[in-house]
Amino acid sequence: YVTQGRVLHGDTVAAILDRLGVHDPDALDFMRSDRIGRTIFRQLVPGRILQAECDGRGRLARLRYFSGTASILEIRRSANGFTSRQRALSDSPRLVYKTATIDSSLFAAPAAAGIPDAIALQLARIFGTDIDFHVDLRQGDRFSVVYEMLYDSGERVGPGRVLAAQFVNAGHTYQAVLFKDDKGEDAYCSLDGASLAKAFLRSPVQFSRISSGFGRRIHPIFKK
Repeated sequence: YVTQGRVLHGDTVAAILDRLGVHDPDALDFMRSDRIGRTIFRQLVPGRILQAECDGRGRLARLRYFSGTASILEIRRSANGFTSRQRALSDSPRLVYKTATIDSSLFAAPAAAGIPDAIALQLARIFGTDIDFHVDLRQGDRFSVVYEMLYDSGERVGPGRVLAAQFVNAGHTYQAVLFKDDKGEDAYCSLDGASLAKAFLRSPVQFSRISSGFGRRIHPIFKK
């Protein structure tokens, strides 16, 4: 049996495997102890895809985790036990361009435009030092984004990185372009070359999905 599912907010590896019909303590123990296998615990990001192949008793034969970095983490059962490897996707990423206008929340607009939640999350992180997405959004704000869609052997496995984006908030335009920093890691800068990696986010509350809309709020103490 082959089952596939997406990582949900608050998921654990054990919970995902159970949801995929995998009931194999030996496989979970291997992932916890194996150098490559245990990286799945650190890369469990909402929206990413896991695919499990197991027998009728729920024993794992193969697990594939699409990490969102143009690579796949694979775990296989063999006659000698489990093996693991990290390999590159067989297909090159395809570029997607989308644009959307904010009507209620950061996630309602991307959903209406067919933009994955994982891309909306990246936008929130990229522009989070300039825009407080809890309170700064305005009706009519708009954004455009170019991002990767990842494929393996012709099968779409999910979104990759945001390559470039523009966000217009309350009439002010913010832009970001992907580049490699001095350490060779992905980072973003504005079109004038200034890094967007600042010390503090506008919103000090770490979020995973901003679903609330904007509008009037009642102060809990002053009732205004």
